[in-house]
Amino acid sequence: PIDRSFVVKGFGTVVTGTVAGGSIAEGAEMELLPIGRKVRVRGLQSHGRETASVSAGQRAAVNLANISQDEIERGLVLSEPGVLRPVEMFNARVEVLAAAEKPLRSRQRVRVHSGTAEVLARVHIINAAGEIAPGETDLAQLRLETAAAVVPGERFIIRSYSPQVTIAGGKIVDTAPAKHRKRDTESSRQFLNDLIDAENDRPKTAGLIISSAGRRGITQSELLSRTGWRSDVVTQAAAGPDIVRLKDTYISATHFEDLKTKTAGAVAGHHRRDPLSAGMPREALRDKIFGRVPIEVFEGVLAVLTREGKLRVANDRVGIAGHKQELGPTEQKVIDALRKLYTEAALEVPKTDDALSTAAAGTKASPAEARKLLQVLVNAGELRKATEDLYFSAAAIDGLIARLRENAGPDRLIDVAKFKDIAGVSRKYAIPLLEYLDNIKVTVRSGDRRMVL
Repeated sequence: PIDRSFVVKGFGTVVTGTVAGGSIAEGAEMELLPIGRKVRVRGLQSHGRETASVSAGQRAAVNLANISQDEIERGLVLSEPGVLRPVEMFNARVEVLAAAEKPLRSRQRVRVHSGTAEVLARVHIINAAGEIAPGETDLAQLRLETAAAVVPGERFIIRSYSPQVTIAGGKIVDTAPAKHRKRDTESSRQFLNDLIDAENDRPKTAGLIISSAGRRGITQSELLSRTGWRSDVVTQAAAGPDIVRLKDTYISATHFEDLKTKTAGAVAGHHRRDPLSAGMPREALRDKIFGRVPIEVFEGVLAVLTREGKLRVANDRVGIAGHKQELGPTEQKVIDALRKLYTEAALEVPKTDDALSTAAAGTKASPAEARKLLQVLVNAGELRKATEDLYFSAAAIDGLIARLRENAGPDRLIDVAKFKDIAGVSRKYAIPLLEYLDNIKVTVRSGDRRMVL
């Protein structure tokens, strides 16, 4: 916390304060909070002597580069970049002085002194009475009128708004609470008391914070800010069996298992509703189960369920492992007709609607059912979709690619006319086929021609 700043001729801006935690080294990149200004440490002094570093408990004068003295004021905090996050409210354990003239009440406007900062705030008492009597200690939420950089465990003083008299003191418990609501009083008190009880048990503290984040989990940087610990300490504390780490995100094992169960259930339900489907579209599954949940959690759940042999993921569809698309006599007849039609048509295929009508003729299959069966062939890799109106057999496309690469010539360039000759098709098919080959990275545009890759 910065208690004063001044300018030294030839050196520039200097700030002073007592190092509250960690250390500061000469040349280090730092951040001034809550303004979020990045600075560099040009030099350090402690008790009037130059030094290469200062650590917790030492008085320090820090010469800062990249900032002018008029941008600095008492109350700012000099911190390692990306660790602390300015907050506009926090929950705390508050003790009202026995000498206070009246209780500390909800919605009371007060002055909060933390570090070297003074911030106006509104008090919201977290108990049924809505107040803390003189001489009593209880839980409260402080909603700040301006952001401040604070950490759990930090002590603060509360003074009345006017006259400015000290009426209470406290210790910060949680720096990222939800806005307190009366109906949540009991659950809020339970969580905060659990955090207080776990004050000297880092794994338990990490577990409580991660569990409170629910299905969305919490990132490493958020956990740093919520605890005020070093990165290596956070990693070690969050390594317990009740916590799952997914890249940079932590989630409680309980919430992770719940997401696994709901994911498998959603996919199974999709198969019951549509037995012919190869699986549930990946993004539809994410929207259904993982709304507002980080992508790391979604991918982690799929990876674990796949590894456990419960799901399979292919072609952006998620299915139950071992699920078979059971075809009745009518469906099998339409599938066989589609397979024959596209095989015989080679690269001069009919439009999709015409192909579906032809394949379904003489059966009870509706156009919608025939289209699902067409998708079955696509999912199986037998057909390739070029456009909504044009599908081709995989064998015809693979044969075309082989002929293209064989006849491309030394410069690997072809124009539309040469492509038509190689493919043996009219322009009606040549253009959509070329665009499809561009999309699958077999060809790439080069002016008016294509380069065969």
